[in-house]
Amino acid sequence: MAFTLIVVCIIVFYPNIKPAISLARSEPLVTSDAWYSALYWLRDNTSAPFNDTSFYYTGYEPPPSGQDYNYPPSAYGVMAWWDFGHMITRLAHRIPVCNPFQQGASEVSRFLTAQDAVSAAKTMDNLGCKYVVVDYGTALSMFISVVGFGDKNIQDFYEGYYRMVDGKLTSVTFFYPEYYFSAAVRLYNFDGQGVTALKSVVISYQDKVSTEGTHYKEITNAVYFPTYAGAKAYVAIQTSGNYQIGSFNPFISPVPLEQLSQYQLIYSSNTVVDYAEVKNIPVIKIFEYQQ
Repeated sequence: MAFTLIVVCIIVFYPNIKPAISLARSEPLVTSDAWYSALYWLRDNTSAPFNDTSFYYTGYEPPPSGQDYNYPPSAYGVMAWWDFGHMITRLAHRIPVCNPFQQGASEVSRFLTAQDAVSAAKTMDNLGCKYVVVDYGTALSMFISVVGFGDKNIQDFYEGYYRMVDGKLTSVTFFYPEYYFSAAVRLYNFDGQGVTALKSVVISYQDKVSTEGTHYKEITNAVYFPTYAGAKAYVAIQTSGNYQIGSFNPFISPVPLEQLSQYQLIYSSNTVVDYAEVKNIPVIKIFEYQQ
């Protein structure tokens, strides 16, 4: 009978294994292997926020209605964009400061877009955070969403322009100094290290209207400088026209950046990506924050 039962189980369940795996991987919680590795590393290499590694599986009484949960002094938060909140809870067994319900998203936006170390540290301290997890999307493809949950506009950080390439109008993103001053960019793009600007770009542009009535900005010239001071001096002597200082590459800062000394890079994923002029960029990075 045991053999018969095994055979029946194989016949019934085996055809469903592959579809089940596919369905599981299509769920929002399931993400790349890089995220799995990063969050398992966070779970195994950081202190348990409740002083008990089994607390995640332990039942506990919810607080009375209208009262907050009484966290122990050992508890701390993990700063990351809200997309990853449930994964941080489920895989790392750590406390995210926001999650896909978007609670706390404005506070995380305030940290990730903070323009100076003092403002960033204030948000970290107010939220009781000990670690920051940032990935390629947070600093680049999802940065527009990060900004959108705060009190700033994406045009403060970068804008889309057009320029002529081989006789055709080609779209290009131009990153402003505010983008590079952002905490998310200083941590992910530059590992929180000090940066001496090596390539500041000054573009001149014209406001135009397409035949369909769409307004756009066309770059008419780009001048490169080895220092931000040189770029500023060049713009200061211009008597007419529209000018902006920045960079076409998010990993090459047009402005000098001070070191974020309170943040120590403790993990970089083995999975890497390449960007123009910059190679082998870890997809995910984890920093420890020290008050």
